[in-house]
Amino acid sequence: MRRCPSAVRDDRDRWLRRLYVVFCRIVEGLALLARSRASLEVELLALRHENTVLRRANPRARLDWVDRPFWTPMSTCGTSPCLDRSWTR
Repeated sequence: MRRCPSAVRDDRDRWLRRLYVVFCRIVEGLALLARSRASLEVELLALRHENTVLRRANPRARLDWVDRPFWTPMSTCGTSPCLDRSWTR
């Protein structure tokens, strides 16, 4: 059974895309290994700053009275006997 030429081309394109993504990930990993400790610290500092700015821009959502019927049982679930792990000792 012969395949349609466009299907063969699609398969080839798909495999080339996958190969390209794998190649990019390998190169990124090697670049990460080659980086100095100082550059990693700078990146970590920048990410922490970004997190702080995003938290400031989007504060935690306030719960409304409509949310209480859902969250009240969920909050007490952690203290229920069903999660008591004393039987594993």
